[in-house]
Amino acid sequence: MSETSIPPNRTNQSENERLRFSLQAAGIGTWDLDLITKVAWWDQRTKELYGFTGTDTRDFQSEQDLMQYIHTQDRERMKDAMQRAMDPRSGGLYVIEFRIIKRDNGQVRWVRANGQAYFDGQGKAIRLSGTAQDITQQVLSRQLTEEVQEELRGAIELAQLGTWQVDLTTGYIDYSSRLKLWHGIEPHEVITAEHAFRRVPEGDHQQIKKSMLKAISLGSDGYYDIEYRLIDPIEGERIMHSQGKAYENQQGQIYKICGNVQDVTQQRKAQWALEQQVAQRTQQLEVSLEDLRRSNENLKQFAYVASHDLQEPLRKVQQFGDLLKRQYAPHLGEGVTYLDRMQLAAHRMSQLIHDLLSYSRIATGSERLESVSLEQVVQEVISDLDVVIDETGAYLDVSPLPTVSGDSSQLRQLFQNLISNALKFRQPNSNPVIHIRAHLIAADTLPDTVRPASGVSKYYKIDVSDNGIGFEEHHVERIFQVFQRLHGRNQYAGTGIGLAICEKVAANHGGTIRAQSSPGMGATFSVYLPD
Repeated sequence: MSETSIPPNRTNQSENERLRFSLQAAGIGTWDLDLITKVAWWDQRTKELYGFTGTDTRDFQSEQDLMQYIHTQDRERMKDAMQRAMDPRSGGLYVIEFRIIKRDNGQVRWVRANGQAYFDGQGKAIRLSGTAQDITQQVLSRQLTEEVQEELRGAIELAQLGTWQVDLTTGYIDYSSRLKLWHGIEPHEVITAEHAFRRVPEGDHQQIKKSMLKAISLGSDGYYDIEYRLIDPIEGERIMHSQGKAYENQQGQIYKICGNVQDVTQQRKAQWALEQQVAQRTQQLEVSLEDLRRSNENLKQFAYVASHDLQEPLRKVQQFGDLLKRQYAPHLGEGVTYLDRMQLAAHRMSQLIHDLLSYSRIATGSERLESVSLEQVVQEVISDLDVVIDETGAYLDVSPLPTVSGDSSQLRQLFQNLISNALKFRQPNSNPVIHIRAHLIAADTLPDTVRPASGVSKYYKIDVSDNGIGFEEHHVERIFQVFQRLHGRNQYAGTGIGLAICEKVAANHGGTIRAQSSPGMGATFSVYLPD
């Protein structure tokens, strides 16, 4: 297409110039196609839009000459729009949005063209003129909005939501197809306030009205949230959850409220079933707790009987045995041996009852928690055992010990059992050596077998080590069980309950106890207590 300097034929050129200046100021260009002379004319704004340089006029010999500036995907639409405009029956109007490829940089832009065709006396189009405006940003924004709306529609469909909208100005109510189906409204039926909730029970309908009036009232946050029942003639009762938001116009007046609805029937049924199950389990737990309370009460009664009624006959056995030996020993002969064995058995029975009572009291825990100085507790235990310590020639090395929260009497029993065992299970012809050390360690460095208390970040590890006879490592778990003994009663006295008491005390204080040993190499008992 060749350029020409022949200006287009036009009238009232000065008036047209003023109009073009006004359009250019608004970012709108003008153009004119003379269909008789085949000359195209563009103003400066249109030339800038298309990326043209040079003169304002160009010749065109065919449609293809004009279409070379149009994006290939929009050329057919452009041809159709021009042919409709040049048909007298259309009124000559020409309106289209299309893409162009700028001549100077190859950039793609969106253009909106508005034009008018002019005809001669025989109805033949002789001219086509109009305006051109760059609408790239508007189109991109519109496309983005459409994409967001499409994603929103997909999310709504995926979530199986129904949507609704109420225009408070016109009273128009709009339901999505899914919501119409739920409420029993035909696809093309006009929704009125009277039958918008035709399947909703009256009581629930009134609650919906109150919630909606509150959402659109002055001073409200505008949010609407309610659950209501829906009576489906086929599926029965549904539970619907509806949420919405009221919107204001520029004058601050609420003009619409819209939102979504979700069928939450299955969720609510599952929730109600779970609540019933929890209630049933709670009732069962209360029955179990009552049984446990009765069991504990029976245990307390047993402890009282064991403490008084069982110990009293044993004391009499021992007392009458002593009386028989004092008054009738010369007449009994070898029968004195049987008396001694009887008294020893009565003493062991009394000690066993005493240890069982101690274990039962430890097993029930303690509510007397206080700050307890372990250093003071250990010194008191050493003082209580001073006779045995002197007899065995024992050496005790005690490092500084921490203060913990606990029950002082229980902690005293723990260390008394540990130190007593270290003194009892000593090497023959060797003086006992006992070391007691304390270390502060992080909870995440505890042995795998230790279960730390919730929220405790640090533990005290108190080691009680001796140089005694020790034991096989595979007996570690066994030694903390009630009545478990590794040695015969003739070798070492005791009931086999002491270490079980130690384990219970540690557990009652949120900790534990572990042991390490080898035969002939002594033993180390590690007590873990929360900081």
